[in-house]
Amino acid sequence: MTSNSEDPHRLGISGKFFAIAGKHVLLRGTTYGSFEPDSSGKEYVNVEMLHRDFAEMQKQGFNCLRIPHRIPNRMLLDIAQQYDLKVMISLGCEQYIGYLADTAKKFDIFGHMKSEVDAVKGHPSIFCYSLGNEMQPSFVRWFGPRKIEAFLRELTVQLRSWDPFCLVTYVNFPTTEYLQLPFLDFLSFNIYLENRSKYADYISRLQNIAGDRPLLLAEVGVDSESRGLEKQAEELDWLIDESLRSGCAGVFIFSWTDEWYVRRPITEWAFGLTDWTRQPKPALSTVSKAFKGYPLRLKEEWPFISVVVCSFNGSATLPKTLDALTRMNYPRYEVIVIDDGSTDQTPTIAQGYPVELISTPNQGLSAARNLGWQLAQGNIIAYLDDDAFPPADWLFFIAIAFDAPECAAAGGPNFPPLGRSIQADAIALAPGGPKAVLISDTEAEHLPGCNLCIRRSALEELGGFDPRFRAAGDDVDICWRILDRGWSIRYHASAFVWHHARSTIKALWKQQAGYGKAESLLQGKWPEKYNETGQTSWRGRIYGSSVMKPLFLRSRVYHGEWGRAPFQALHYKSSSFLADCTLMPEFYLLIIFFFILGLSGLLWPPLFIFAGFSLLGLVVLLSNILVHVRQTQFHLSSFARTRPLALASLTALLYILQPLARLHGRIRYRVLPWWKKDFAFFWPWIWGFSYWSDAAIPADQRLLYMEHKIQGTGFFDRRSGLFDRWDLQVKGGFFGKARIYFACENHGSSQMLRASVIPFVRRRALVLLVLFILSGLLASKNGAFEAATVFLVFFAAVFVLSMINCALACGVSRKAVLESFLCKRT
Repeated sequence: MTSNSEDPHRLGISGKFFAIAGKHVLLRGTTYGSFEPDSSGKEYVNVEMLHRDFAEMQKQGFNCLRIPHRIPNRMLLDIAQQYDLKVMISLGCEQYIGYLADTAKKFDIFGHMKSEVDAVKGHPSIFCYSLGNEMQPSFVRWFGPRKIEAFLRELTVQLRSWDPFCLVTYVNFPTTEYLQLPFLDFLSFNIYLENRSKYADYISRLQNIAGDRPLLLAEVGVDSESRGLEKQAEELDWLIDESLRSGCAGVFIFSWTDEWYVRRPITEWAFGLTDWTRQPKPALSTVSKAFKGYPLRLKEEWPFISVVVCSFNGSATLPKTLDALTRMNYPRYEVIVIDDGSTDQTPTIAQGYPVELISTPNQGLSAARNLGWQLAQGNIIAYLDDDAFPPADWLFFIAIAFDAPECAAAGGPNFPPLGRSIQADAIALAPGGPKAVLISDTEAEHLPGCNLCIRRSALEELGGFDPRFRAAGDDVDICWRILDRGWSIRYHASAFVWHHARSTIKALWKQQAGYGKAESLLQGKWPEKYNETGQTSWRGRIYGSSVMKPLFLRSRVYHGEWGRAPFQALHYKSSSFLADCTLMPEFYLLIIFFFILGLSGLLWPPLFIFAGFSLLGLVVLLSNILVHVRQTQFHLSSFARTRPLALASLTALLYILQPLARLHGRIRYRVLPWWKKDFAFFWPWIWGFSYWSDAAIPADQRLLYMEHKIQGTGFFDRRSGLFDRWDLQVKGGFFGKARIYFACENHGSSQMLRASVIPFVRRRALVLLVLFILSGLLASKNGAFEAATVFLVFFAAVFVLSMINCALACGVSRKAVLESFLCKRT
């Protein structure tokens, strides 16, 4: 949670919405001006008109107005305050953009703007400052986005020093959508689209660009001159409806009146809610009703939702969760608390709230989730962690997400509340928290379990959650199973919950190690979802702030011919395998490996080249971290003002520690088959077997049986491709694998079955073996026998590991083949 002021009566930010004193406020606004200035060049000086207009705005339910192109006089702000209207004002930086190139004039842009801000800063009616409004696309294209972004960043820093508690935005539009402005408090866009479905799709896109910040529609409007009065009212109705369904934090209608002046009176169009004489149009009544009916007007009937909170020793945060759930602004829901064998005050706390409490012995998170949906009355089961708490309108957006008939699950993002401690804030701003994986702006491949809602019918058909996932990984597994059925998982950017990050580094390490364990369990169950390096092959992109991207990820802007495209988006080129490797936790092992080899340079100087490789890897790693730390929104934390250096340094440290903790979990908890009694090695050589079976089972059924058996071991790799002679591939480890070749001869009711298992040393192992043997020979030739001995040890280690891996793969493969041959029925 963030706020723009220590004054509780000023508008602040709460997740994807605006709030006053912690209560969600929907901005119902209209633009005001520009009007013809008087003889002295001043605008907004007609006091009688201001009172009349603002009184009518208040009567119609508006609570905010926007002055699009300049800072108004203080008198306007005083009058707005009398009618409880918040004001969005603009510095108009787009008027001065030319001075970035014409430096000879020595115009002090910042000094000029500061003098204007000084005249109004601190006024209680000011809602926020907009840096500017719609810079001309040709200028942005001419200067390049980096220069414009740097200019806006510097102006934001200056503005926060002039008025420390202000909110800052920039009003963009689709033609310069590609500008990257993470330093703004919220995202603002002007949009004019007359197609309802395209408008809804574009709002969803902007919501994901906004990320964990509010999305404000600074201008939407319909011209009554060309569309007609009734059509203007009709289209504004659905524009507001789609804006609010998508969870926009506010909407400004362009404009309050048809009176509009830019160097001359504009009479070619009429976007106003009132005409030139301030007489209301039908659109004014329509807009007023649309705003006042929020949020109940968004659906005719709201489904019954069962909120299930699974808790194990969650007494520290459970009260906040249950407090929030008792204040939900939703007509039909229940709350069920599953106490999974807690030894603290969890059950006692839950008994003090109007919830259904079920206490069981500790069985793990998946078992608790299953008990929850089996006891629930609702058709939608909304899972919420005991350290998460939702805003009042959470369930409205969840229900809206389930409107699609093929939708089996839905949810949204989770944001960490800030301000508990500098350590907790650094953890919240660093990577490692649960993130959604998005296939599109409205569809997900994975949603974190702290904010995951599933249809009861889908859970019944799937058999619920897999009990093997006792603490993590259950959400990934259920999402993949849902998608395997051909169902969809809907994502709603405004259906967010607050989710506490770990409060200490020790707790963070334990959490990330647990995630590493869950990844190992998931890899065993879903081997096809992982690549050869053991990384998840997501179809979509990971959503959220503090998500690491490759340092060398390239992007380009779609400008269209001569820069005339109306929608100019940023497109990322696919990153290379080497670039992706720099984000893997195993990259740390590679750096250490080259460092050890580099130390061998003390025995033979040419080996110091490996120390260079290690240093290069470390530079790439630290450079990427520094780039991401620089983009972190530190101003959201109150510690950014009191201890900025400590906050930034600690966050950078956590960028290093988080992958190490996850790597520790993967290595420590990875299930290796020689630890199990029912697995055995088999010598890594080609093995063939023939068997006469009295059971005529189709060949593909026997292969499916083998595949199922191998999957149960966690070492299944993949099926053959369209051009392969082999049938199944089994991974024995990082250096070795085996392939199964299968043939079946049908003889009536009997079959002759043949199979071969062939081990393979992976290419990476062969490369290392050749490297070590050649380096050893070269060192020996130069008389560096100690170095040659080191290389011989490395060679032997890789060779032994390769043989062990191949032996494991052969043993797993051989057992699966024999069981398949002995099988008598499908």
